[in-house]
Amino acid sequence: MKAVKIISAVTALCICFLSFCACGINKTALTVNSTPVSEEVFGYFLSVAENSYNYTDDKNKQKLAKELCAEYVAGEEMIKKYSIELSAEEKVVVSSEVKANWQMYSDFYKKYSVSKQTLCEILEHESLINSLVKFLYGADGERALSEQEVKAFFNANYLAAKTAFTPFDAQMSESEIKKITDNYSTMATSVRSGGSFASAVEQFPDMAESEDNAHIISAFDTSYPDGLFKKVAQGKNGETMVLRYSTGIYLVQRVDSSEYYDMYRSECIVKMKKDYVLGEIKAAAQSYKVEAVG
Repeated sequence: MKAVKIISAVTALCICFLSFCACGINKTALTVNSTPVSEEVFGYFLSVAENSYNYTDDKNKQKLAKELCAEYVAGEEMIKKYSIELSAEEKVVVSSEVKANWQMYSDFYKKYSVSKQTLCEILEHESLINSLVKFLYGADGERALSEQEVKAFFNANYLAAKTAFTPFDAQMSESEIKKITDNYSTMATSVRSGGSFASAVEQFPDMAESEDNAHIISAFDTSYPDGLFKKVAQGKNGETMVLRYSTGIYLVQRVDSSEYYDMYRSECIVKMKKDYVLGEIKAAAQSYKVEAVG
């Protein structure tokens, strides 16, 4: 019995110690309209203020970080006002983002005294803002967009295509690049003559990296070279083209994208209206009283 009491006492002491450490690590840095903002949250927004290209012209980084904290609090209040919560699927996505970001940038976050838990809170907040936009502007929302508006945005900014790609190595000679380009022209001719995209690519299996099925390319996709979306969007469904860039060469066949609309509808709504909601949040935050603690 005495041993159990000793163990319980030690456990309680450890819990108190850990709680004390956690509080010590994550003290309140400032208050926004009396809402406490931790040092870690402030550190995160200081990292944004000091490193984001969006704020290169802002010289007072401490002041900017405080403003971003005020916007964070205003966003949290709007999220609570509409009782927005993440779905199980959204929580899984956030968890994966946290894991990936922490693996790649943990040293950077630690420089600003940001823990993995705080990073999780920030990414959850960003996901909740997206959910808020979908809630407000979705089919049953108080600001619901018409289906015609959303479809028009989708058609203007999303397309479906089959693609094959070969990167250009810096060591390649112009003759090697020309040979690859000629092979891509052969593939394009094969498709235009009625052959399947897959069979055309199979003519050069060791050269072209190909997607097995059609996929969506959006105007916001940064994984493709500038101008590729616009060029493909100018073509009709079924049209096949060869697009050469300094980084590599693409074989692209545009296909009907209508079957993808439902899958991307929510994303379209966020793209259409998120900036407006963020503007509302920023406007509200500008009237908030921000006070440093200590």
